Amino acid sequence: MDLQAEKLKLINWISKQDDESVIAWLSELVKLRNDGSSKVIGPQFPHNNDHKRILDQRLEEHHLDPNSGKPWSALKSELNSKYGL
Repeated sequence: MDLQAEKLKLINWISKQDDESVIAWLSELVKLRNDGSSKVIGPQFPHNNDHKRILDQRLEEHHLDPNSGKPWSALKSELNSKYGL
């Protein structure tokens, strides 16, 4: 992966965004990434017991009915149409 090319691609994508919620989400992501006081798993994922409980519940639901979610292709299409991803 060419890091410089990826950065330019992201800058270009961000510059075309008109949806304030997308910009707000990106701003929050940057704040989380730069906030040294928060517990962070990996580069940008906050971790606390509430998040863990929700993720554990979703994982259990998946194990009980693995076919209950959306197919990846449908989710990808939905994200693409909503956010241009």
